[in-house]
Amino acid sequence: MKTLPALLILLAVFSLTAQTEKGAAPLTSPEGTSPGVTYAVVVGISDYQSPDIPDLQFADRDAEAFALYLQSSAGGSLPDANVRLLTNKKATTAAVAEALDWLVEQSGEGDQAIIYFSGHGDVEAKTARQPGFLLCYDSPSKIYIAGSYPLFYLQLIIETLSSDKNVQTLVITDACRAGKLAGSAIGGTQATAANLAKQYANEIKILSCQPDEFSLEGEQWGGGRGAFSYHLIEGLVGLADKNSNGNINLLEIENYLETVVPAETNPQSQIPMTVGSKSTKVADVDAGILAKLKDLKARQLPTMAAIESKGFAETLLANSDSAIQKKYEAFIAALEHKRLLDAQDGQPSADALYRELMQEESLAALHRLMTRQFATALQDDAQQAINAYLLTNPTELEKRWKGDTTYAQYPRYLHRAAELLGESHYMHDYLIAKQLYFEGLNFRLQVDQGNQLITYQEALEKQEAALALENRAAFFYNELGVLHTRMKQSEKAIANFEKAIELAPEWGLPYVNLCLEQFYNNDIEKAIATGDKAIAIMPDYPQLYNLLSWVNANEVEYLDKRNWKRSGVELKEDFIYDYDETKTPSENKVKFERSIQLLQKAIALDSMYASAHCNLGFIYDQIGEIEKAAYHLRKSVSIDSTKYISQYKLGVFLFKINQFKEGEVALKNAANLTQYYDPESAAWCYNALGILYRNWEKTDLALEAYQKAMDLLPRFAYNFYAGMAFTYFYNKKEYDKAEWYFLKSLEANPNDVGVYYWVGLYYQNVNRFQDAEWMLLKALEIHPEYSIVQNLLLQNYITTRQYEKVLTLQQQRLEKAPHNIINLANMEIVYFQMGDLEKAGEYSKKVEAVLKDEESQVRDLARQYLTGKYFEKSIYYYQKNIALNPDDINNEYNISCAYALWGKSEAAIDWLSKTIEKGYENFDWLHTDPDLESIRDLPAFKALMSDHFPGQKFEKKPAPSTKKAEPDYYFENCLQLAKYYEKVKENERANFLYQKTINLRPTPLTNIQALHLAEAYLRLGQEDQAKSVCPDRIESEDAGEVLAAARLFYLLGKRTQADQYFEQYITMSPNSLLINFPGVFYRNHGENLRAEQLFKAAIERAPDQMRLRRGLARVYFFSGQKTAAYQALDEAINRAPNVAETHTLKCILAYYDEPMSSKKLFEQSDIYPVWECMERMRNNQYASADQAWESLQKQYAVWWMDFVKYKYLQMKIRQGKTAEALELFDAILRKGDFVNYQLLVTDTALDPIRDMDTFKALMRQYFPEKTTN
Repeated sequence: MKTLPALLILLAVFSLTAQTEKGAAPLTSPEGTSPGVTYAVVVGISDYQSPDIPDLQFADRDAEAFALYLQSSAGGSLPDANVRLLTNKKATTAAVAEALDWLVEQSGEGDQAIIYFSGHGDVEAKTARQPGFLLCYDSPSKIYIAGSYPLFYLQLIIETLSSDKNVQTLVITDACRAGKLAGSAIGGTQATAANLAKQYANEIKILSCQPDEFSLEGEQWGGGRGAFSYHLIEGLVGLADKNSNGNINLLEIENYLETVVPAETNPQSQIPMTVGSKSTKVADVDAGILAKLKDLKARQLPTMAAIESKGFAETLLANSDSAIQKKYEAFIAALEHKRLLDAQDGQPSADALYRELMQEESLAALHRLMTRQFATALQDDAQQAINAYLLTNPTELEKRWKGDTTYAQYPRYLHRAAELLGESHYMHDYLIAKQLYFEGLNFRLQVDQGNQLITYQEALEKQEAALALENRAAFFYNELGVLHTRMKQSEKAIANFEKAIELAPEWGLPYVNLCLEQFYNNDIEKAIATGDKAIAIMPDYPQLYNLLSWVNANEVEYLDKRNWKRSGVELKEDFIYDYDETKTPSENKVKFERSIQLLQKAIALDSMYASAHCNLGFIYDQIGEIEKAAYHLRKSVSIDSTKYISQYKLGVFLFKINQFKEGEVALKNAANLTQYYDPESAAWCYNALGILYRNWEKTDLALEAYQKAMDLLPRFAYNFYAGMAFTYFYNKKEYDKAEWYFLKSLEANPNDVGVYYWVGLYYQNVNRFQDAEWMLLKALEIHPEYSIVQNLLLQNYITTRQYEKVLTLQQQRLEKAPHNIINLANMEIVYFQMGDLEKAGEYSKKVEAVLKDEESQVRDLARQYLTGKYFEKSIYYYQKNIALNPDDINNEYNISCAYALWGKSEAAIDWLSKTIEKGYENFDWLHTDPDLESIRDLPAFKALMSDHFPGQKFEKKPAPSTKKAEPDYYFENCLQLAKYYEKVKENERANFLYQKTINLRPTPLTNIQALHLAEAYLRLGQEDQAKSVCPDRIESEDAGEVLAAARLFYLLGKRTQADQYFEQYITMSPNSLLINFPGVFYRNHGENLRAEQLFKAAIERAPDQMRLRRGLARVYFFSGQKTAAYQALDEAINRAPNVAETHTLKCILAYYDEPMSSKKLFEQSDIYPVWECMERMRNNQYASADQAWESLQKQYAVWWMDFVKYKYLQMKIRQGKTAEALELFDAILRKGDFVNYQLLVTDTALDPIRDMDTFKALMRQYFPEKTTN
């Protein structure tokens, strides 16, 4: 029988009364500020499950001793509820992980968290990615990743506590244990210890020894303890209080342990160490306990006592009858308290008690009843969860949205229940089916939460297995539908939702999910009809009206296709109303009519429904009903100020109505709410702040906000570049920088309609009309109905007097919408500009015929005439709108602007005076609005300002942009734009701009400028001039410049410099999505060995970027190393099994290797049409191959399609269609995803076109170093 050392008896005595008090903590700040609540996880494992992991002697007792210390007054008087003690069998990996999760969940700002671990630590392979593992009770003896606790997870726990939640964190580890482990040969234990010794955040650490030492344990310390733990507790009790000030800081405990432990472990070295601020207080001294401890040590009393909890239990068992009775009572209590399979708070589980009681023959008569009681209890919670789900209980749904860990225990419960009842019981198969259902559900929820080690396919297999056992459960089919929705398999999703509805026609949730799947499948009418059926079943669910308002308001093509998980499934509020600049307020009024009704119903059901108020406020903003928008958006924030989207929408709305200060506060709140857990949302908050600051004339803050947005969300850099460009253009008047950032935006996303509109708008404003026209036409290729782009293009044509193009465009618009009032007004404006007043009059009558005298429609009309410089009509309609809404002062203000632009200054001043007298207060905007520029220097304007804004002064700033008489071109920008035009085959314009670059040559040239000039010469085929100006080196902190230099050096034959700068780029951009560029460049140019080296270097820098591993696989593929290619892809799949692109590439490479053998892979990856298409190409089924290729292009707009395109190219050559083949060849070279010089010069399939001039020209263009050096 183990006995307690004297000190622990002492601590136990002092903990009896303390545990009813609120826990205080030993860990505080240096100043000793009042701590919050303390929570602790204490783990000690001596007895490991695996016989191949050496058992320890006293790690469990060390943990028990430390837990007892914490519960004593010396250690903070922590109550039982605040301490999770896990020893031996209780300390499984899952239990440890759950306890640490509990620690994170319980701890809040100002609290303290203590993590204590005593046991083995090890690692099998030293890598930067895997710092090691803590071996828990059920850890395997090798391949630790399969069941041990990674230090990486511990690091995340500590960072979350210390940094994210501002919890004072103390970590104590004793994991440097001797014994033969899997990593012994490589010093795995020491490597793990070294990583444990690193400070992850701001935590405090106390470690048992140095990384290269082992921790000792033996009978001499407390009758059986670890030397470190034994002296740690004595030191914390007070023996380390060197200055006797009543508390102990980290330095004191470190000094004490460094003194006593090495002395007692000598001759073997064991020197404990600490990490963190040495002045941090780690314990308060209880004078009473310290005095008794000193007294005990002074009298050299035995260090072990004769009392132990286990002995108390054995005494109770002395009377068999009463013991059995008490055990049965404990079993019943365990069932009532839901301690079913796991012990809790020191109380045994029902399972453990059941197993014991089943051995008691005297209870034989109760055994069947006990089995039933236990099996029923095991099913209860899982069944209640299902019942709540079938009732579409919002709380139950929210648990699912948030990935509640409660579901993790249900499979175990259900499996045990089935085991108890036996296979012959009628419930057995259904219980196993429900077990599989919850296992699959847990998988799906984990993937939803971002777990990349599990796939939706694994979850799907669980649900299919459940269905095989029980095919009448509607919720099985519904879950299958959700999984197919996640996997974008619409037909299967719809079929499963419909089956769920068939089985449970009164269950509303499958209708909701079916509605969304139909919506995402672009069947909008069906989606709305299904949503109405859901309302009929669930008329009292405000969440449903909120979701359906969004469905009714959207067109599926406007949604972000990258949201592959899909929004709104299971009524989850992860959908967001987005700003649609393609529609006017009057058009939006039609679009949102049903949505308004649905949201009003949601609010009628729940007046405190913040999301509904937010969405309704957003809609009112979109349709121009400002007061209603303000009310609902503010109401949303007042109900729940922690919802970032409410703060965000309010902030955007406020800056749109020029209430900048309040808008700034709301957007900052939104950013603060999301910055640490949702960087993508935070980025959009900073983007909105950038727009706000730009309109507020706080340009430096605007640029700073855009940069923050870009740092948080680099994949949307194009949006933030555009914000910077507008700031430089409109606010700072630095047109060269403005154009540069617009072009950076275009380079970052050459497929976005908004980017082309922005760039076109810039060129329109600086009189570069040819460039503006090209950009706007490109925008309309992407989004043909984008009315704002159409309007700007009309202005372009009108300005350049291309009236035939104006009329053609307007006629096209009228054919599609003959009664659209804006289109009719535009025709009137065009004829007015052309001087054809008769025709203008005809369209004026048509405008009046369709005008409904609605405020928003009249306002849109007035604005359109103002934009078209038809000032007389604009003023007429603004005056008409005054009669409709006399309280809207924007009408008077816009009339003033119209008169100012018309050159009628007296009328402009008169109407401006009316505006101000009516309550207009934006003094700064009156001095910056470009529409008022012509009257701003007039005495009447100044007098008006003096009379109405006495004492206010405006610091003179450059007026917002006015068009320049002659267009300006800038050296670097010309090169950037020329490269873009060349990429899209606008060669004439590209060559013009390359020559412009050369003509604008600065004097003197910097190295960077010389580099750009050399590139312009090279693009024009003037290699000698390029070499003459190209520098041998550059100095730049810009990774993009370094990459450009490396490319140019290579193309000019400067291989040494090229290699140097490619390597420098990789070191500069370890986290960039473009880190693969050096490897891609060398791969494309046939330098496969060098490409392999650079991809490997990039992988070492960014091991989690799967595109690098795919890139390496392609290098191996092009160089004929098939096995290595598959190995690279398999490693990528193991690291991130959910990345579909990796699976797809593996399928395609398998097809190139052996077409027929690859068929099964394609079927498993759900891209079978790709295999069918390539088979038709291979078999020269020309017509069907053409059709299949056209279909694939619509379905897959992704990089790997170039591998299929290359097969199509080969087919076109065999078909004899060389013109088409050369176009395909050009497209492949431009894209660069299936380009390798060595392949292109050796592939005999290209021989029929190899001698053609176009082929040779393309090879010279893309590989100048191969053809000119």
